[in-house]
Amino acid sequence: ARDLAVENDKENIRVIGEQLEITFLTPEERAKFVEKCQPVYEWFRGAYPRESDNLDQYIAEIARLANP
Repeated sequence: ARDLAVENDKENIRVIGEQLEITFLTPEERAKFVEKCQPVYEWFRGAYPRESDNLDQYIAEIARLANP
């Protein structure tokens, strides 16, 4: 299922890219973005403490996918 999701994502990016400009961040740009998001993550953890574990899992999975 994961492989199928990856293939679907690639196809979706291709289709969307035909209509819109897609910007892919360099690792340095991504690191700055993640740094700037920290206050939002902390706010979310305070506002939704029961969802903090899910947020951490999402962040870890995104990092894993961004750095295969």
